Amino acid sequence: MEEVVTQDDLKVKIKAGKDQIKAIRVTFTEAKEKKKDASDKLARLKKSLAKVQRDKNAFCSLKRSEFSRDVLKEDFRTGLKDLDDAAAEERDPDNFDPTFDLRDYASIDLPVFTCSSRDYVRIKGQVKGDGEPTCFTNAADTGIPALQQWCHQLTVASRERSARSFFTQLKAFAAGVQSYIQGISGVTVADREALRQRWESDEFNIYGEAPGVKGVAPELAQRFVNLIDDCVEKLKTHFRDGLEEKCRIGAANASDAAVQTSDEFSSGMHWATYRATLRRHGEFRRNLNEELTLPFTRNVAASWGKVFESDLFGPFETAVKKAVNGLLLEIEDNAAPGLKDRAKIQGELCLAQAGDVLRAIMEMVRGTLSSQQKEVSRCMAPHVRAQLIDGYDRAMEERGRGSVARQKDVFRRYIAAQKDDIFEDGADVILEELDKIANAVGERLENALTDLSRQIEVNISVLWEGLQDDPGQIKARQDVLGSVSAVLGQIEFWTAAAQDLHQQPQDDDDEDVVMD
Repeated sequence: MEEVVTQDDLKVKIKAGKDQIKAIRVTFTEAKEKKKDASDKLARLKKSLAKVQRDKNAFCSLKRSEFSRDVLKEDFRTGLKDLDDAAAEERDPDNFDPTFDLRDYASIDLPVFTCSSRDYVRIKGQVKGDGEPTCFTNAADTGIPALQQWCHQLTVASRERSARSFFTQLKAFAAGVQSYIQGISGVTVADREALRQRWESDEFNIYGEAPGVKGVAPELAQRFVNLIDDCVEKLKTHFRDGLEEKCRIGAANASDAAVQTSDEFSSGMHWATYRATLRRHGEFRRNLNEELTLPFTRNVAASWGKVFESDLFGPFETAVKKAVNGLLLEIEDNAAPGLKDRAKIQGELCLAQAGDVLRAIMEMVRGTLSSQQKEVSRCMAPHVRAQLIDGYDRAMEERGRGSVARQKDVFRRYIAAQKDDIFEDGADVILEELDKIANAVGERLENALTDLSRQIEVNISVLWEGLQDDPGQIKARQDVLGSVSAVLGQIEFWTAAAQDLHQQPQDDDDEDVVMD
């Protein structure tokens, strides 16, 4: 008999179902909230994990960089000691002691920077859409700021020299303008004219366009030419005495080691890499041309630095000052009695201004010498490359089975046949380039000292130039004198500030900031 379901029974079941649904909904809501909390916590944990992972990556990268820097610094100290020992052994082989350190190598701290430029660019947001940094989150950890600061520090000395040079030239120019405009009063026209006839340059010979040495500028220029010629010859002799023997010995060493260097280069290299090196005339992942020149470079390095670090222009600078002073004394002796005192005063002023300008000239010449000697020191490898091009091309002509071995053999035989001429000619190239440096220095000196001679004549010409009484000229002179006086006053402030700055005690860490 089937059970009869009444309306009340259904209501009870419906109520029970609703209660069950309600309870399940509460449980579902609680579970949903727990899931949300768990998801939020998981997201936070993932974010924390990513941050910790980045911190770990950055820490490990920094430690690897620190280790790499230490290795590079130690390699530098070792290489420096090897160079010092080689030079010491060559100087005195009987008393050479390799266990004795010629300097405190442990205190040498070579600046080495390990950098991540990509992360730095991303941290700084310099490129839109470039993504997040892969390792570092702090710009300082990328090494770029430290490298920037070091580069800035490297230029401080050069910028300071340039500023001092400009300051000196500005001061000399302003003082010369002031002296010229103020002029001299109380001198007869005849006395001025007599001095003019003897010492004023005409329109032609001041620029060297006509024969004759009448005038301050041509006479000074002629004396300077003799001094410059002597300076150039002394430079060439100095270079030859200091480097010629070293270059010859270095060329012989490089020639003796050339075949072995080539064999070691090719033996430890994949055949495809070696072929790519031949195709690019020795320059690929490694530079065979530079490796061939290493014996030459090692032998010359120590002497090269000593040659160019010595005072090459001290005697020349003294001789130029002596020549200027001698001519100014001649002008003073040649002046009329009414002009002698003023000629002496003006001569002293000219000599002081010439000294300032001469210092700037010598600074410029030293800069020229420094930059050109660096170029010459790097010209050996390009010379070797040019001499080996035919050998590289001949080796590349080998094709087919066994071609790699034949390529090595062809190139080896080419080096064996040409090595003596290559490195001996390379030594000649170095010495010829050094002569060219001396000639270039002579040209720079000639141009600069020609300008100096003209400037000295302009400054001394106040002795024979008369003042014009034209109201317009008087007002113009007053206006210019006001401007020049303001410039000279500012120069005095700058001088006093610089002296106060150098007298203040400074910590090493603050020096670069102050200089900036």
